[in-house]
Amino acid sequence: MTFLRGFCLALCLLLFPQVGTTAPSVLQSGEHGRFTRLVASFPEGVTWRAEKTGGKVILALEGHDEGFDTTDVYNRITRDRIASLSQDGNTLTLALGCDCNVAAFAVGAQYVAIDILDKDVETALPLLRETDDTQANAVKVATSNASQPRKIPDAPGALPDLAPVTQRPHAPLAREAPSDQELELLSEVQTQLAQEIGSAATRGILQGAGPFHPRKALPLQKETSSLDDHLENQTILPEDLPDAVRNMRISNSMDGPDSANTIRNRLSATGALCPQEDEVGIGTWGGDTDFNTEIGTARARLFGEFDRLDTAVALRLARTYIYHGFGAEARQILMLDPALARENRILIGISEILEEGRTSDSAYFRSMLACETDIALWSFLAKERLDFAGSLDPAPALLALNRLPVHLRRFLAPELSKRLLEYGDSEAASLALRNVERLPEPLSTAGRFAQAEVNLDAGQTDQAKTQLEDVIDDNSAQSPRALIALVNAQLRDNQPISHDTAGLIEAYAQELRETDLGPELQRAHVLALAKSGQFDRAFAATRALGGDQEDTASGSLRALLLKETAETADDLVFLDHMFRQTEEHIAMVPLTTKLKIAERYLALGFGHAAQSVVEMIPEDPRNRTRQILAARISLSLERPAMARAALLGIKGAQEDLLRAQAQRMSGALEEAHRLFMLAERPQEAVKTAWLANDWQSLTPEETPIFGPVAMVAAEPAEPDPEYEGMLARSSDALQESVNARRVLSEMLQAPELQIDLQEQAE
Repeated sequence: MTFLRGFCLALCLLLFPQVGTTAPSVLQSGEHGRFTRLVASFPEGVTWRAEKTGGKVILALEGHDEGFDTTDVYNRITRDRIASLSQDGNTLTLALGCDCNVAAFAVGAQYVAIDILDKDVETALPLLRETDDTQANAVKVATSNASQPRKIPDAPGALPDLAPVTQRPHAPLAREAPSDQELELLSEVQTQLAQEIGSAATRGILQGAGPFHPRKALPLQKETSSLDDHLENQTILPEDLPDAVRNMRISNSMDGPDSANTIRNRLSATGALCPQEDEVGIGTWGGDTDFNTEIGTARARLFGEFDRLDTAVALRLARTYIYHGFGAEARQILMLDPALARENRILIGISEILEEGRTSDSAYFRSMLACETDIALWSFLAKERLDFAGSLDPAPALLALNRLPVHLRRFLAPELSKRLLEYGDSEAASLALRNVERLPEPLSTAGRFAQAEVNLDAGQTDQAKTQLEDVIDDNSAQSPRALIALVNAQLRDNQPISHDTAGLIEAYAQELRETDLGPELQRAHVLALAKSGQFDRAFAATRALGGDQEDTASGSLRALLLKETAETADDLVFLDHMFRQTEEHIAMVPLTTKLKIAERYLALGFGHAAQSVVEMIPEDPRNRTRQILAARISLSLERPAMARAALLGIKGAQEDLLRAQAQRMSGALEEAHRLFMLAERPQEAVKTAWLANDWQSLTPEETPIFGPVAMVAAEPAEPDPEYEGMLARSSDALQESVNARRVLSEMLQAPELQIDLQEQAE
């Protein structure tokens, strides 16, 4: 009854006028991918209103004349959505830089949040309607004390149909102003009440979706609220909840304007209170006694009279188990009492992460990825992959890792490094490993494997491969994954794989075929066989895995195998396996592999097969390599017109050479001669000129071999009639005959022509 009277007194005091402070309203900002958030603080006793008009958002704080502190607003956000800010007394104007939706809502008793959301973001928050200038003074939208609660839509993705709500000031109470003692009590009650509600929501006591089941994921619906686009799910609210409850938003009342922790740091993405250090401070959960004594004493006190569970002892025991890394045992203790499990949702999740490397309640932990307390570490580890579309700050997770006991650090650092590396933050992944590298004990096998992956990502290939080989030699649980990483590294560097390595992968693939790692090992086995030159076995293994199917996984594996065959297999092996592929199989490989296959077909004299592969590559957009190869194939098939068509719009020396060959093949020898000269192939130009009708004019005198012949041919056949003297004419004719015989003899004995004649004979 004492508590009830105190609570009623607190509720009555909430209705009293409150005394404001004289500090400016502090503005805090944050960029959240698909929306920008601005949070304004205000003193007690101040009310707010927000409206949207003419591409602007106007926020007014009634009863506050100290203005706004906008110093740090643009330190965290861009000007894409909030182009500029201006203020006039108690009014703040946001000039929008986009055609966005705007939501305004209260956060606790002394904050108002304004979200600028992209048009396609679905939200259950109250949106501001656009008002014209004539209505701007009369319509007050999203006020801090609206007369009626707004109903959030039940259907996913629906937007609330909000009617304008006018501000109704509080009616004055017929009593004197509250005393200092009453104000102090009121502030204390408000703070404690908001803190306890936030803590209860975080720990799972206060929920909107029914009781918490640790091993069963909560029912989810897609994007019913976009408070943060990092959240994919939100728990469904029961239909029979009253509107006031459905509109409840948990916030942290301890974030005062002068608090060192900002509201962004203390609230999760769903608006719940981020768990503080004492709730996940595992480093402080260890005892002074040895493990056996501590566990034995706690288990002896676990049940009291009438076999009733002592929940306080159970909680301490579960924390002790977590401190020492026994996740399964900790979860077993917490599950002895459903209420205890419900109230310690975080501990259940941590227990599962320690035992299985992930938690079934990952959606709940995902909502706290942006928290800047120690819970960030467990949020990063809640799933096997950190599949997060936005940007994350890894610093809180790294600091939390550093505060753990050494044995937990050695165990969790490689896992955190792996997730950060897959996420794309190689620097943070390296920092996670340095957390344990400086310890006196050598790195564990998992740590050395994570270190090798970081080095691979950093381009330190040789060092990484040596580390992977050491992990493989350890014959530990990490050895199969190290083998897969080594095969992928060899593929990326186009280096061969030994037969021993391929055999080892085959053994692991057979041993672990029924595990989650089985498909990856079987894929690595196929590629290792190919990289070791065992193509027959590689194709047989692919068919055993369903490689002839048309699914994405089979197509990807087959494409890698065909690429390796086209690049490294012997000619007979290449032809044997390539001719067995269907057109559908070839069509699924990447463009570069198609070009390589066609190139090898052409080199081996299979022009028609090469042409069928090139025709699978569309001409639009134009690809220079594809067009040049198509022209070469057409020339090999004696189709000069198709070769010229393939080269349309492409310029260069190589293209001019192919055009010249096509023109010579079609009989346009003069044009071919010109193109050979442009392609800087003078010998080909001379040979082409010799075949032309006008070969004399196309062959300069200084041209080797053919130049003197052209000079002889250019001499007149009949002597000059004015030239007198039979003896002189006869002498000149004999000399011309000798010169012509000499020129023709030199031409026929020229090494260049001898090579050509020999090639033609062959």
